[in-house]
Amino acid sequence: MEGPSDQRAYSRAFGIDRRNIFPAAGRINVLGVARVLAERPLSGVTCVVDRDFDDAASRLSELDFLVFSDNADMDMMLFASGVLDRVVEAWGTRAKLRQLGGTVALRTRVSQCVAPLSALRAANVAERWGVAFSTLKVVDVIDQELLELEIRRVAAKLANALVSPGELEARSSAQPPTCPSTGMPLMSGKDAAAAVDAALRKLVGNLSHQQVKDGVVVRSLRVGVGYGDLAGTPFAERFESALVSALGQATPEGEG
Repeated sequence: MEGPSDQRAYSRAFGIDRRNIFPAAGRINVLGVARVLAERPLSGVTCVVDRDFDDAASRLSELDFLVFSDNADMDMMLFASGVLDRVVEAWGTRAKLRQLGGTVALRTRVSQCVAPLSALRAANVAERWGVAFSTLKVVDVIDQELLELEIRRVAAKLANALVSPGELEARSSAQPPTCPSTGMPLMSGKDAAAAVDAALRKLVGNLSHQQVKDGVVVRSLRVGVGYGDLAGTPFAERFESALVSALGQATPEGEG
C-alpha cells in the first residue's frame, strides 16, 4: 500500500493484521513493485493503489494482484461510505445538516463544488502541465456561503509556465472523467474532504478556520473508518478476490 495511513485504514476496514500490510512510501513505488512482480511473480502478495487521474489502471488491468481504488483514491471511498456520515454528525450542527437535506445532499453539493478541480486534474495529466495541486489550499478557495469553488482564484494560484490562468479557467468547465467501477465522477478525496471542511464552517456547522485549515475531515475519515465500512463496494469485491487468490484462503476475514 502507499503509506502508513493507508495501512491503518485498510487494516481496520478489512480486519487485517497491520503487520501483514507494508507501506511502500508512495503510489509510484507500489506501481513499481507491481511491475517487478509481473515479471517475477511472488505468491501471497497483493498490491493496493489509488486509481488517480492517469491511465495506470487500464494499462495494468491484467495484473490480478494489483487492486486499484474505486474513484480516485481511498479518501474518496471513505467519503462515499458511512464514515462521512459519522464525521459530519460529530463535527457539524444537526439542525443545519437537516435543513440542507442530510449527508446525501451534502455529498451532491460537494461533488458539484469540486468538479472543476477534477476536470483540471484530468487535463493536467493529459497535457502534462505539471500543475502543483499540492500547493493549493482548497478550503481557502471555496465560498462558504454557496459552497462553490472560486475558480478564478484557483486558476491564478495554479498557473505556471506551461498553462495560463485563462486556459485553466476554460478547462475547468469540462466534464470530469468517470470512475469505471462506480460510474461516478472521478474526484480526489482530499478535494472532497476540503469542501466538507468548508461546509462545516457555515453550511452544516460552526467550525472556525483554525479548526478546518489543516484538514479535519480527511483526518477524521481515516481515523474513523472501521470494520465493514467498505464492505459491498466494487473495491472490496476486487480486493477480497485478490487476497483469496494470493493467500489461498476462503475469506480475508481470517487475517483479523
